[in-house]
Amino acid sequence: MFAERLRTIMGKRNVGLADIAAATGCAVSTASTWRRGRVPRDFGTIEDIARFLSVDAAYLTGELPDFPSVFSNSARPPRTRLGDEIERHVAALVEMSDEKLLRRLKTELEKNFPLAAKS
Repeated sequence: MFAERLRTIMGKRNVGLADIAAATGCAVSTASTWRRGRVPRDFGTIEDIARFLSVDAAYLTGELPDFPSVFSNSARPPRTRLGDEIERHVAALVEMSDEKLLRRLKTELEKNFPLAAKS
């Protein structure tokens, strides 16, 4: 169930194995085993994958039924140069020491955009 749903969502979201590997901090070969049928040992990894794909972890594990709303407006936009540029600027802001600015920026980004990066 996990692998089937992972493959389906990856296709719908236009996400590759390298993206899944980057989101979880694992090797691409490990992500490939998940796509072929192996389930991650650690539920935290499943949660990381679900967060990255903007779905509920319970959906990935088969605890929630397959329903079309999984592919609603929560879809992760395809990577673009603009998205990469925004990520680079956000990373630069993280280097700043103004915690209030960072909290406000994080709140606004989380409210308006699904973030692929781990919290």
